[in-house]
Amino acid sequence: MRNLFFRFLVCVPGSRSCQRPGWSAPGHRFCLFPAGLVTAFLLLVFVLPGFCRPENPPDLPPGTGDINLLPLNSPEPVEGISDNLQMTLNFPGPLPGIRDEPPQRIFYLELAPGISYVPPMLLSVDQEGEERIFLWARYETASFKPPLYYSVRLGQTRNGKGWEAEMNHLKIYLKNTTREISRFSISHGYNQLFVNRLMYKGKVPVRVGAGVVIAHPENTIRGNMLEETGGIFGNGYYLAGPAILAGVRHRVNLTGWLFLSFSGNVTAAWASVKVSEGRASVPVVALQLQVAPGICTSFRKI
Repeated sequence: MRNLFFRFLVCVPGSRSCQRPGWSAPGHRFCLFPAGLVTAFLLLVFVLPGFCRPENPPDLPPGTGDINLLPLNSPEPVEGISDNLQMTLNFPGPLPGIRDEPPQRIFYLELAPGISYVPPMLLSVDQEGEERIFLWARYETASFKPPLYYSVRLGQTRNGKGWEAEMNHLKIYLKNTTREISRFSISHGYNQLFVNRLMYKGKVPVRVGAGVVIAHPENTIRGNMLEETGGIFGNGYYLAGPAILAGVRHRVNLTGWLFLSFSGNVTAAWASVKVSEGRASVPVVALQLQVAPGICTSFRKI
């Protein structure tokens, strides 16, 4: 039981203990790394101190505080308000003894499972001494099959705007294989690392980002199987190309430090990955819908 719990927490995608059966090396039936992330997330939920207050709406000027019940400095008298109170409401400048506090800066971490869809894309394969292969590739994303599809985001916002870092674990499996391309997948995965800007378009909260693809290719071309070694840390991961992201987001606060985030993103990327004695060009456009439990804490400048 102790050994199983240890594997549950530390199993890393791409390691030999996490390979899918029938691909490269024998191993466990399931990659438990996402489950380990969930466990770590639950532990943080119940031990994280701090309080997270809802974000200010985008049209609320900084420094106005959290509540605006009546218009200040209004030229028209407010019906039902006494003269003395009306004079207080029309007092020019900050009210005596009232501190004009800046909005809070909110830091958060969220784990976002969901579903993804990749439309048909043009795949090309170059091998030394062979004719180039072109294929209108149809991919399966298998979002709920291990290794699971997910995103992890770490960021900060202030007044509804901010920045975040995102790791998006996307997967693709070629469905319409041919005699020459008998197996082609990037399942550990077609990882996209983004730096995102969070902002508002009108009153709609959006995110846009740019980053890179870290790919783990698995393929057999013309009977030659790619060895899944080398690259970053010798685990078969390679820096493969650029990626961009655009999407919408919505957050629902459950408690002072726990929330649910709903997002719909479109990503577009291009990757050049290894095949045996050559390379493959793999552009991918993906539609991604996610529901992310998250935790947050906030700090106010003193």
